[in-house]
Amino acid sequence: MSAQQIYNENIKLICIDGSKFIEPDNPAAKIYTVMVKHGCPKCNDGTPKTMPELQSYWDLLETDKHVVLVFYNPDGTALQGFSDVFLNALSKFDGAVCVVTEQCLSNTSLKCFSQNQPQLVENIVGWIRAIALEA
Repeated sequence: MSAQQIYNENIKLICIDGSKFIEPDNPAAKIYTVMVKHGCPKCNDGTPKTMPELQSYWDLLETDKHVVLVFYNPDGTALQGFSDVFLNALSKFDGAVCVVTEQCLSNTSLKCFSQNQPQLVENIVGWIRAIALEA
């Protein structure tokens, strides 16, 4: 089986546009909605309303594929970035979560990619491939 086949069979890539967050410090409901629209199962307890509730949903998430979340802001809103409160909450999530931003918190294990990296897409794809091979 090739790496591409493993990637296609084991990974559910969900890219989330941070410029759509109405509550930049607590976009839990928006993230959950995007995840469900991409085929993740609904939460039995209803829509997570806080980042800790979303983290619990994430920790208990059971799918046939390894879910990878990529948070980004489109070019026009790149300078807006993500709130430190959101990045801090997101850094508590275990698993395949990354953010494309210039402002990643230095004391966190959150995977960050710079919007200005010359090979941004290739670097993200390489990171996802590594996850697919681990899954």
